[in-house]
Amino acid sequence: MTALQIPKGVGYWDDGWMPLPTPERLVRPGWRSQELSRIVTYLQEGTVMRAYFGMADCRFRECGRVLGSRDRSDGEWIWPEGLEHYLTAHAVCLPESFVESMGRNGWRVPEISRDRIFEALLSTRSSTYGDPAHWIEWSREMSRGSHQQPPIEGEKARG
Repeated sequence: MTALQIPKGVGYWDDGWMPLPTPERLVRPGWRSQELSRIVTYLQEGTVMRAYFGMADCRFRECGRVLGSRDRSDGEWIWPEGLEHYLTAHAVCLPESFVESMGRNGWRVPEISRDRIFEALLSTRSSTYGDPAHWIEWSREMSRGSHQQPPIEGEKARG
């Protein structure tokens, strides 16, 4: 039997319990504009992992849009329903490693076993967010400006 893989959490925002990012620090206008529709579709088609009683609101104060109450996953990553709203309405970017895994999957969420993922989360007492370490570290680098994103389409790389 293969080892249980804990999905990497992505798209979860500061809630006062963990050092998660705020979306305002990850705004990058024009980010992945040519693939944005594929990314959005992938996020929307993730397998529903769990649902909550309350609905999440957009963290941008001026927006306030209701985003959903479920978490979705592709087996490798887990994210909150409505994450695509941040990309389309507020130009928030995601880790390149997450987008690259979408591409490796042919932009289609693979069939996954929710039971295996729950088993991994429960057996390791992982947080609601899966394993958020990659998301936290990546967002810190982005906030400091030390992490290089690919150039925006139509813009030359600066050297």
